[in-house]
Amino acid sequence: MNKLLTISALGRRFGLSRSALLYYDRIGLLSPSSRSVAGYRCYNDQDAKRLEMIQTFRLAGVPLSGIQVLLDERSSPSRSVLLSHLDILASQIAELQSQQRRVIALLGTEELNQTPRLMTRNAMVSVFRSAGLDDDGMNRLHAHFERCDPQAHQRFLESLGLEPDHIKRVRKCARELSGGCGEI
Repeated sequence: MNKLLTISALGRRFGLSRSALLYYDRIGLLSPSSRSVAGYRCYNDQDAKRLEMIQTFRLAGVPLSGIQVLLDERSSPSRSVLLSHLDILASQIAELQSQQRRVIALLGTEELNQTPRLMTRNAMVSVFRSAGLDDDGMNRLHAHFERCDPQAHQRFLESLGLEPDHIKRVRKCARELSGGCGEI
């Protein structure tokens, strides 16, 4: 049996305000499946599952307009939306790292001038896999990264805690993009 939730109950369940859910309804991201006799919004299990997906994408930083596209069943550009978002994140990370280097330089402390560990290799591979990248996709991503900003690519690989020899292999494969390099 499909239990109906009020807007307040749904909001509490997902830690969202009533106004956030009203906004989601207004932009067509999450509309209630029905209304009560008194006109109150009623959400069913499918609505809750949709909101769970919205929350998953929001936690990944995907903008609401991108989430709308991802959840639209009539089209399937989800891979391109996520890859585009991944590019934006990479750009933001690069800018933050640049700001970090400036702050370190202002501090004048060489001991701080080490690349921070952002994420482990396995965690990053998991992120790439969940975004739909297979080995070929990851190879293309590394090749693009290497072409666009080799120094940032080096720092990124270092931030994953990879051994220097492994980094050399990944960058060499990225430059060659001859396939068969495997995942990082």
